[in-house]
Amino acid sequence: MITISQPEDHILTKTVSSGSTVPVPEELADLITGAGDESILVLWVPKDIVHSEKNGNNITIQFPNDVLLEYSDISQFKENIKTYADEVVDTEEDFPLSSTMNPAVLADRTLYQERAQYVRDSSYTVTGVTGILDPSSYSNNGRSFTSYHEIEIYLNGQDNTAEFISQIRDDGRYRYWVVIWDDGTYYTMLDKTTNSPPYMEYYLYLENGVYWFHLRNPDSGAWETSSYDDSDNPATRVDWLMGSTELYLDSGTESFRVETRPIREDWTRTSDDSWYRPRTTFDWYTYTPNEQYVSISAQWTTDDRIETTHVGGSSV
Repeated sequence: MITISQPEDHILTKTVSSGSTVPVPEELADLITGAGDESILVLWVPKDIVHSEKNGNNITIQFPNDVLLEYSDISQFKENIKTYADEVVDTEEDFPLSSTMNPAVLADRTLYQERAQYVRDSSYTVTGVTGILDPSSYSNNGRSFTSYHEIEIYLNGQDNTAEFISQIRDDGRYRYWVVIWDDGTYYTMLDKTTNSPPYMEYYLYLENGVYWFHLRNPDSGAWETSSYDDSDNPATRVDWLMGSTELYLDSGTESFRVETRPIREDWTRTSDDSWYRPRTTFDWYTYTPNEQYVSISAQWTTDDRIETTHVGGSSV
């Protein structure tokens, strides 16, 4: 974790609507003075990701170091802003989320699935989780399938679950999307399709009955952000983390393989705005039974994160 203190007039804030794409703003570069040829670090994040306090004319901010953007000098920073200012990530109108999860569409396919389960340590009230989704490889000789590699975040309360999903489609395109299940009904919060992502960072936070969802492209620093108001019957904590490999498969025989290496949980936030690695706030529980065509493996990393590897394929 990093703590910094800056004059209030050195901090740029913007208000955007839920569902917006929020690139690093050009005017942020105007606040950087005297950098010369020195490397610079830039913090550009949704406010719910940081803990901030006002002290006189200064703002003290605490945040995970993973969210910082690093540039070799001010020129590279300005060039990056220019390159990604008009970034458009495709949301395909001919492939809406409702069709991918519609039982009528998947009825002629068989579902295979495995999960790796972690349960919350009861000493902690976890209200946030951050990590990455990294779809890594794809091959397909003509098979029709629907593959979901997910981190499922189970909240307390009645059937409340957030899912951050890495999907490599059967045409090879990458898709990142986010769903919230509330009392048995799912709602799409974010949905982005692209050809060549490096990986995608994900963030979930619970705040006074509102669930905040964020995706960030680590190359551009641009955020996708959305929120869901469940204040009538809100969840107040995260109880389970489950990596999930799910595959809806037709009856063909063509070979294929899709991999996500890894999905990783980097940080958890607790109700007192403290940050901990997942190994502090969660305990390993179990795998679900093995099934054909899918696999998942889970491990603690050397720095106490959760890392899961997801594979689906004809020879798995």
